[in-house]
Amino acid sequence: MKKKKQTIPSLDQLISGTKSDSVRFHTSTKIHTIEHTHPDQAPDSWKTIQFKGYGRAPEIPLPTPILSNISLKHTLMTRESCRNFGSQEITIDAISTILYFAGGVMPKTTSHRRFYPSAGARYPLEMYVIALHSDLQKGVYHYYLKSHALEQLTEGINSDLRDIFIQNWTLSASCIIVITGVFNRTVGKYGERGYRYALIESGHIAQNISLVCAAMELNCCAIGGFHDRKLEELIDIDGSSESVVYAVAIGSKK
Repeated sequence: MKKKKQTIPSLDQLISGTKSDSVRFHTSTKIHTIEHTHPDQAPDSWKTIQFKGYGRAPEIPLPTPILSNISLKHTLMTRESCRNFGSQEITIDAISTILYFAGGVMPKTTSHRRFYPSAGARYPLEMYVIALHSDLQKGVYHYYLKSHALEQLTEGINSDLRDIFIQNWTLSASCIIVITGVFNRTVGKYGERGYRYALIESGHIAQNISLVCAAMELNCCAIGGFHDRKLEELIDIDGSSESVVYAVAIGSKK
């Protein structure tokens, strides 16, 4: 009796047969065809850079960011994730420098270029500061990068952070920078794959934060574990059109 030839399923077939939402999404957003769009044919929505701002919120101008001339090699070698923070408060000058070199607008550029790459220059990310032990008033702030300022959203913290962050060590940080995604900015150009790009981009910003902290001899640690809905409520976003994707806790060494 002739044996039937066994058919070995392809990797894509194996993946499509799983029940993992993440794998299904990754598979469904693969690029299978290449379409080239001439710049003159691109819609205006692909060229317009959006800035989020809170017009009625008190605006706090940030000091000029200053970063000492430390070698890139030294900064890379000293960068580390540290969950221990000292009691010394970090200053608004330090917060200004971190925000600016992490995701601010580069000087003297008409295209609003940033210090990190962004797919199609769509810049879908926003940054918020939860000030805990700094010379900023305790509360929640939005970084309005167009004028390099903080917009004060709350006075004090109206939520128990122990219900938001899985790791208790985050509460000893001087501040927590929360990175959110306004996904339509990128999805509007790249479709569902744009969501991938936004997550990749959040890693670029978080690495910039880590490197700037290393250069300034501050401790920091990236945070992926948090209660999404409660954190979104704290910074007052809807979790749909704008959602939390990442966070970084920052504090002093001593």
